[in-house]
Amino acid sequence: MIEINGLCRSYNNTEVLKNVTLSFEPGTLTAVLGRNGSGKSTLARHINAILLPQRGYVRVDRLDTSDDSLVYDIRERVGMVFQNPESQAAASIVEDDTAFAPENLGLDTDEIIKRVDTALRDAGIEHLRKKPISALSGGQKQLTAVAGILAMRPGYMIFDEGTSMLDPESRKRVMDCVIRLKNELGIGIIWITHYMEEAIAADRVIIIDRGAIKADGTPEDVFSDTELIADSGLELPPSARLCMRLIKEGFDIPLALTAEDCAKEIHQLAQRLTEEKR
Repeated sequence: MIEINGLCRSYNNTEVLKNVTLSFEPGTLTAVLGRNGSGKSTLARHINAILLPQRGYVRVDRLDTSDDSLVYDIRERVGMVFQNPESQAAASIVEDDTAFAPENLGLDTDEIIKRVDTALRDAGIEHLRKKPISALSGGQKQLTAVAGILAMRPGYMIFDEGTSMLDPESRKRVMDCVIRLKNELGIGIIWITHYMEEAIAADRVIIIDRGAIKADGTPEDVFSDTELIADSGLELPPSARLCMRLIKEGFDIPLALTAEDCAKEIHQLAQRLTEEKR
């Protein structure tokens, strides 16, 4: 479990994180939403021990991030995928890049080969293993970064705006991979984004604004608070916005978060209205 208690951080007398208390369980997908400058990335860097608490504490599987002797153990448990996949590349070929972390862990050759094979398979890029990273698409580069993290066998992965530089098709490919890692490998995912539609697949949604936690609940519960969403500088996904407009017009329709669910609910609403007119 990742435990955060009373976490505070300031830069130049400006509070970036204000007494943040949270916990993250393995095997769950948590979306952390917030406008630019809300504190999302600062929070992520504390979990990975890139930044250390000024007040409060962060513990990963009971390991305190403020203990210098535990930093490598913590980063082995919590992998981090950044916005720009090229900034994480440590080698020019996909399989060599994936092998970089286990090699630095001092593992023997057989174990490294085993981990690379498994990581490439789990990331869905086995067919790219001999490819130069420079020849990959943006989505493939990001999945290569994912494979490099998976080779360390982490219990948690943080994606800090991991799809913000990708086209819609590549974003979907990375999201599909993330959901598979959660469901099949039980990895705890912390998905930091400002794309509201990416949070729909999450088990839990957290909204952070001006360094403070404003909401923490299921996507349905959080997205139904339209005033909070607006105050936090965010915008509901299109399907949810359409449902909210219909609700305000007096139609009996639940909040649907995906396009498919929205279409289904509108179809059922139309059928009910047609039957009422008969």
